[in-house]
Amino acid sequence: MTQKELLALPHLAVAEVNEKWVHIHTEEGYYITDFDQDDDYFYYKDFFCAYLPIKEEYPNYQAIDNAKHKENIAKKMEAFRLKQEEENKKRKELLENEFEK
Repeated sequence: MTQKELLALPHLAVAEVNEKWVHIHTEEGYYITDFDQDDDYFYYKDFFCAYLPIKEEYPNYQAIDNAKHKENIAKKMEAFRLKQEEENKKRKELLENEFEK
């Protein structure tokens, strides 16, 4: 997305540019994310305020409301739990293999 498209996102309370950065800040109850629902929720991130470098192109950001933010955070926590469970299982298997030697 272009800088112009970024600054035109809905629910921005602040959308300003100076010689150093682009500053965006959402209205209360909204967040900005570039997360694609097909991605792994483990990597989900969002923000309500950012000072971004001046660039030609930015990620495809979108505004989401607080309800969607909470839903995404719950999915991220579940993805984190599953990843930890998987890693713990691998550690257990490695330890069991070591004790069998």
